[in-house]
Amino acid sequence: MINSIEFELNLDPFEAFLSFPQKEGLILLESSGFDSSDLRISYLFFEPLKIVFLRDEKLHEICNGREKVIEGDPLDYLKFLLTKEHNSSTNKFYGGLVGYFSYDFGRRFENIKSNKKSITNLPELFFGLYTKCLIYNHRINKWEYRTSPANEENLNKNLEELNRKFLVNKKLGSTINKSFPVINLKSNYTYEEYIKSVIRAKYYIREGDIYQVNLTQQFYGTTNIPATEIYGRVRKVNPAPYSAIMYLGNNQYVLSSSPELFLKVDDGYVTTKPIKGTIRRGENADKDELLKKQLLNSEKDAAELTMIVDLERNDLNRVCETGSVDVKYLKKVETFASVHHLVSEIVGKLKNDCDVFDLIKASFPGGSITGAPKIRAMQIIEELEPNNRGVYTGAIGYIGFNDHSEFNIAIRTISYDNGLLSIGLGGGIVADSVPELEYQETLQKGKSIFEALGAVLE
Repeated sequence: MINSIEFELNLDPFEAFLSFPQKEGLILLESSGFDSSDLRISYLFFEPLKIVFLRDEKLHEICNGREKVIEGDPLDYLKFLLTKEHNSSTNKFYGGLVGYFSYDFGRRFENIKSNKKSITNLPELFFGLYTKCLIYNHRINKWEYRTSPANEENLNKNLEELNRKFLVNKKLGSTINKSFPVINLKSNYTYEEYIKSVIRAKYYIREGDIYQVNLTQQFYGTTNIPATEIYGRVRKVNPAPYSAIMYLGNNQYVLSSSPELFLKVDDGYVTTKPIKGTIRRGENADKDELLKKQLLNSEKDAAELTMIVDLERNDLNRVCETGSVDVKYLKKVETFASVHHLVSEIVGKLKNDCDVFDLIKASFPGGSITGAPKIRAMQIIEELEPNNRGVYTGAIGYIGFNDHSEFNIAIRTISYDNGLLSIGLGGGIVADSVPELEYQETLQKGKSIFEALGAVLE
C-alpha cells in the first residue's frame, strides 16, 4: 500500500518548485495547456536518494554528497537501482527514476559514433532516484504527498516538515511580467548551409537510402537571466502537456515545453503518440479552423506521419506481444498555444519477459525525430548536422517502482548551461520538401519560445 495524504497549498506546481532550495535533482514534470483527463497531473520531485549521470562516457553516482564512477552499462545500473524498491502491486506512482536520456545517448543502441560537440555541456544522461513526491491534480486543484510504504510512520511528520521548511502557503512573486533584456540567438547553420543540408537529405531520399529524415538546427546565445525566470515565461506563453524544469546542479537546467508523448507504460500497456505535421494558429476562430483542416488534409504531412507510424509499430513489435500492436488512430489534429500538430496513437502490450528498459532499447530515440529507416536516418543526421543534439529530441520523464513510466520527446526544449542557451528546432524532410519552406517551419515551431525570451535572431 502506498502512503499518501492530501493537503492544502495555495501554490501552483511551478510556484511550489520555486519554493524549494535550488538543489541538484529538484525536478518538476508539469502538465498544462491541454484538456485531457490523463494529462492534468504534475509531479514535483526533491531530495533524491541518489543521482546518476553520464558524462564523457563515464557513469557517475552521487549519494550522501559522495561521488563515484560506476562500471558497466548505464541502463543495467538504472535497472538495478529500481530493484530494491520495486513494487508492482500498486498502480499508484510514488517514486522511481526521474530524469532524461539525451538524443546522443540513443546512438549507442544503433552503434553510431560521433566526434562532434554539443553546444552546452549537460550530461548525456541524468536521473535521480526518489522515494517521495508531491503530486498536483489540476482538475480538482488538490495537492497530494506520496511516499514509500517504508515511510508510513513518518508520513505526517515529513509533510509538516515540508510545509515548515519549504512550502510557504502564499503566492510567490511572479517573474513572467518582467521585461527581459534582449537575447541574441544565432543558428549553428547559416541559411545557405541549412538549405544545402535539406537538398542533400532529398538526394539520399531519391537514392533510396531513406524515406524521410528529421533535420535540426540549434539556436544558441548567452544571457544573465536565471533559468527559472525563462521557464516561467515559456510556460506562460507556450503551455504544454509534457513540460519540465530540471535542476542538474552547477547552474545547469533543462527547460521543456513539449507537446509530444514518446512512451507511456501503464500495467504493461504501451502508448506512443508521434507528431508529424505542424501549422500555425489562425488570427481568429474561422481562420484557425481553416488551418486545422488544411493540416488534416495535407498529403505531405499525412505521408510523413504514416512512415513514422510504420516505424513505431516495428519498434513496438520487437518487445510487445504478437498481435497486440495497433494504431488507435492514424491522424488527429491537436491544438496548442501557437501551432496545430498532426498526431497518431499506437498501442501495444509488453511481452511478459520485457520491461521498460527493453522498450527503451527497442524504440529510443523516437522515430518522429530521426526518420525512416531509423538507423540510416541517424547516420545521415550525424553527417549533416553541425553539432550533437544533446537533450533536444531525447526523452524526459520517469520510470516508477510500480513499473509505470512516461517520457516526452524533448522538443521545444532549452538546455541552459550557466547562461548559455541552446534551443533545437527541426522538421521532417521528405521527397517533395521545399528547402525554403522547411527552414521557415523550424522558425514557426520556435516562435512561442522566441517570443517568450524576447529573442532576436542574428
